[in-house]
Amino acid sequence: MESFIDPLLTVATDLQPAVAILKAIWTEYSKIQLNKAKLGDLLNRCKRVIGSIDQELERRPPRDLKKSIGQLLRHLQSIENLMRNLVELGFFKSLLQRDDIADQIVKAHQQLTDCLSIFQITVAVDLREYQEGLNRARMADQDALIGQLAILENNDHEVLRRFDIFQN
Repeated sequence: MESFIDPLLTVATDLQPAVAILKAIWTEYSKIQLNKAKLGDLLNRCKRVIGSIDQELERRPPRDLKKSIGQLLRHLQSIENLMRNLVELGFFKSLLQRDDIADQIVKAHQQLTDCLSIFQITVAVDLREYQEGLNRARMADQDALIGQLAILENNDHEVLRRFDIFQN
């Protein structure tokens, strides 16, 4: 985690709470089993948004800094809650709610985009690169899911353990 957070250690004092939330998001992310690539993409985007806002604050702080940072912190807290809820769901419940989770991830990305607009940051997004990243993440998550399902195939004991039905 240290190397992930290191570039943000020198952010403006006003953004230190955002970095603290990002650390908490990282902690929850490390426990995730399903949708790891998509959520990793979201985690990296959180980091880039904080870095972009820090650079913008150096050039020109927004008029209502406290309100803008408050909004950023609320969005990051929402992403932390998403990660925490996914950890608590576990593998099978996450699998069953896969579409809802995908929608929540898209919503979280939109919240980050909203943060950039709140700070009046214009970001040139290469749509093709973004789409390729999403496709890579989807394929990686699909491969991970296939691997997990292969382990469970013809293994009733493991299925029961995953559902927490079987008590040792």
